[in-house]
Amino acid sequence: MAGVTIDTGPIHYRDELKETPREKWTKVFRERRLYIGAEFKYGCRCVINWLAEAEEFHEELGYESADEMLEEELGIEPDWVRMAASVLEATGENLSKVAEYRSAADILFPIRGAWSFDSWQLINTRFWDDSLTPGAILWGLTAGCNFGSYNPNNNAITLHEALPGKDFAKQGEVDWVMANRNQDLKSWGLRPESFGIGTALGTLLHESMHQAHHQLGKRYPPNSKGQTDAHHNRIWLAECERVAALIGITPRLWPLYVERKERADEVRSRLARKHRADDRQPNPDDLTGAQLNNRRRWIRVPTIDGAEITPDIDDTNGTATYQGQPIASTGEITGFPRESFNQQGINPADRIPLILPDG
Repeated sequence: MAGVTIDTGPIHYRDELKETPREKWTKVFRERRLYIGAEFKYGCRCVINWLAEAEEFHEELGYESADEMLEEELGIEPDWVRMAASVLEATGENLSKVAEYRSAADILFPIRGAWSFDSWQLINTRFWDDSLTPGAILWGLTAGCNFGSYNPNNNAITLHEALPGKDFAKQGEVDWVMANRNQDLKSWGLRPESFGIGTALGTLLHESMHQAHHQLGKRYPPNSKGQTDAHHNRIWLAECERVAALIGITPRLWPLYVERKERADEVRSRLARKHRADDRQPNPDDLTGAQLNNRRRWIRVPTIDGAEITPDIDDTNGTATYQGQPIASTGEITGFPRESFNQQGINPADRIPLILPDG
């Protein structure tokens, strides 16, 4: 029989059975029932202890199993308790992992390392209800000078070290960071004001979207060439639409851009525009059908429900609409949410409260 110590204080639903007199266990169970019926929340970690107690004391109370004790004494489904306990234990494990990763990142990437994990946790909570498994968040150079990347093989996010500019520069490092930033300005074709913590935060959100898709088992389908396109697919578009609504981006259509070869009339039209701008360029009227065919290019065209659409383009600012509704461009889809912010004139500093209003 398990040892019991005497506790003469008032009975509370959090009281542990091994610290409560045997004759008061019924009162403990009653308090727990009241708590479950009135205030129980999914984040209640005490279910882990309740499950452990049921395993330890069910025989003493005359029950054949822990499940029977949970059902009879607390009036809740044992399977639910086990599921909740598993989720809560996993959450605790995730928090421990985040703390370890954060500590390492703070050493490797002073200031920005800890910031990136704190921000990732807030992003995970707001957009995915804390369901994502943490991984490394690195700062460094990226392939193709991309803003960021996600590697599903090791669950690691990499952010380009120049993104925040001088915001995270350490003392004595300002000149290097600014020189690196200016180098990337040429590669990215961006103005200095395009950099900042808000840009880094938007990139972290973008890569977290890829992380979520991988961890949730959502695979991007191949395009018409049989290649995997991480952005121009229905899974990514649906996520862009969901996240855009949460961060207050102006509602717009998110068309699926598909690749196809130019039609003959499109080739003629493109070549004619070039010829009018520069008469040294070939006149399509002088080309044979074979010559026109050889000049066909792969292009991306917007589709809604599988049908191609022709957006209306505003000549003054280049914005596209379809049936009066703003339409996301290929660049906006690929560079979400940064391109959306840029198109709406939202500077990096003002993006922070939109992405993390409670951060």
